[in-house]
Parts: sequence; C-alpha cells; structure tokens
Amino acid sequence: SLGSRVATPAAITVHSVDLLDTVDSSLLPLLPNLVQIIDGALQAGDGRVIVHCHAGVSRAPSIAAAYLIWAQQLSLDDAMAILRKHRPKSDPNVGFQRQLQEWEHTCRAAAQ
Repeated sequence: SLGSRVATPAAITVHSVDLLDTVDSSLLPLLPNLVQIIDGALQAGDGRVIVHCHAGVSRAPSIAAAYLIWAQQLSLDDAMAILRKHRPKSDPNVGFQRQLQEWEHTCRAAAQ
C-alpha cells in the first residue's frame, strides 16, 4: 500500500513496493527482483513470507502468483487456483493478469 508505514519487530524484514492497483501499472519489470526477494526469504528463514497489499485482492495475489509461476513452474491458472483456495477474493486486475501471462511465458521459455 502506498504511503503506509508498518511497525515491525526487528526480526521481520520488510520490503515495500510502490505499485498502484491500476490496469496501467507496470508490474512485470518488478517481478524478477520480487521473486528473488521472496525466494531468498524462504530459503534463509523459517519458510514463511507474508505478501500483502491494502485490500489483498489484486497486488499481493499478483506477486504471489508470479512467485508460484517462477518457483514451481505453474501456469497462471494453476497459481491462481492455489491462491483462491486460500484467499477466495484474489482477483488481479486485467492489466496485472496480462502481465502475469507474459511472466508465465517468460518463465516457461527460461525453463526450456
């Protein structure tokens, strides 16, 4: 969420991303770094990462889906099915969906 400050214990590392939830927002250029941050945190810590945004509907699910696509070689549809099982309100905006489809193609090409 833009402009928010979160009080966190010293044991928690916070990475903030300035990303508006609009169809014109550029998510795709952020994804390589974001998936690396998530992966590094999962490898270094206790295997838990929180990805959140203001409403928990579009931005956070988009980033979580991107990670699942990248780390587990899932399709966008499969990643969203997993997310919706745990967070039924997950619904990336149309612009993010298009960028996630491109991300899926990029990840598939890199895996071959």
